[in-house]
Amino acid sequence: MLSPDKLQIFLDTIREKGSIGAACKKITCAASLIEEMRQADPDFDRALNNALEEYRSLIEEEIHRRGITGYEEEVYQGGVLVGTKRKFSDRLLEIHAKRHIAAYRDTVDVNAEFRSGVIVLGGTEGTNEWLKKFGGTAPQGHRETTNNDVDESDDE
Repeated sequence: MLSPDKLQIFLDTIREKGSIGAACKKITCAASLIEEMRQADPDFDRALNNALEEYRSLIEEEIHRRGITGYEEEVYQGGVLVGTKRKFSDRLLEIHAKRHIAAYRDTVDVNAEFRSGVIVLGGTEGTNEWLKKFGGTAPQGHRETTNNDVDESDDE
């Protein structure tokens, strides 16, 4: 177990750095001890989760600041400070938008049908191209098909 002082330093380091490893290093304890404490003491587990949540909130605030509010960057001319310029991070704005607006999230569309014990995947590669890329052999009796070969009239 940790002394109250070490526990406070540990949790403060989690709030600051978000890393159990860094917090363990700061108080010189093994991560396995922390895991044992989490399992044995629900109050400690809750305190650790709260500290990690505080760290995540810091990240959210910084993403918002850099992506939406912007930040000041000093501008020099001839080695002399002449003013500041507000800068923004397009990438952090994109990340923020993806989190909060579904239309900006990356999506993966998997077009798959199951017919007569055969999985049919939509795509541009035929079996022969797939086998060349990944190796192996086609099953006996295999017939290469295209989307034109699929009869849509038998859908129930």
